Amino acid sequence: MSYISADKFYSPILKKIATGDVSVFLDASNVELKVAESYRNVKWRPLYLACNNGHLNVLNRLLEIPEVIVNATSLECYALRMAAENGHLNIVNRLLEIPQVLANAAAHDNYGLRASAHLGHLNVVRRLLEIPVVVVNAATGNHASLRMSSDNGYNEIAYIMAKIQWPRGAIDMPSYLHQYLPAIYQGAKIASGRQEFEGIVKCWIRGTSASNTNDIHYPSHDKPSQNLIRIDKYNAPRAIMQYAGCSDVVTEAINKDRVDYGMNTLLYSSHLHKTFQAAYQEGKKQNNKRSGYGQAAMVVYRPDKPKRPCM
Repeated sequence: MSYISADKFYSPILKKIATGDVSVFLDASNVELKVAESYRNVKWRPLYLACNNGHLNVLNRLLEIPEVIVNATSLECYALRMAAENGHLNIVNRLLEIPQVLANAAAHDNYGLRASAHLGHLNVVRRLLEIPVVVVNAATGNHASLRMSSDNGYNEIAYIMAKIQWPRGAIDMPSYLHQYLPAIYQGAKIASGRQEFEGIVKCWIRGTSASNTNDIHYPSHDKPSQNLIRIDKYNAPRAIMQYAGCSDVVTEAINKDRVDYGMNTLLYSSHLHKTFQAAYQEGKKQNNKRSGYGQAAMVVYRPDKPKRPCM
């Protein structure tokens, strides 16, 4: 739940905790700190509220109370789940220092991971994925963390979710998730250094040439182009062309009539189709020498004689 303001509560104790006012510990006894009030169908206790609103100083003081630690996993680790949902990495880290919280980090169908991925809290996602029980349950909700991060444009998270589940790449990914490969590709670019990306790109793209002009798509097209082939179905042209030795991809594209250039969509002429094939063969040769993203991860591509698109 998003930040809850103090005016949502009647208790002076909860009002202070909502704002992060540590003076509450001067005025209230441990017994009084057991106060709870309902808001939006949740019974808010000091621990939940401090974690939801991101008040680390208040949390630290609360965790000095033995009973609070004992109940830190109540409501299926609600405190951790709210901290993750709101992107409070410092709160998440502090809670994970409690052994029983760490052991239950995937509570409520891995809600912490799903919520942080859904809302784009990258650092929280990374932290949670350091926990084995979270990784084991990464596919919970029919791969909800991957799907929701991709749908909401958090491409780096989508890539991280894909990489941790299918480290060899798209070859191991279920086919019904291939619609998320464009987001994963973009996330790989963001997440990876240039050297790693040049290795990853041969694994995550699944390029195929268009068999006819109806297959061609670009942002402003109203009708098919007659002379262009879209080689890369999943929008990974720059690395391919640079790998083939093209020093300036933008210039290459601009020199082709009727090409709308963009990193998300790039059309190739039949001449550049041959360039792509040359890059593929060179990549295949080098890929045999590399570990990690090896030959088994290469997308199968038949380097047959290029077909001209139908006119």
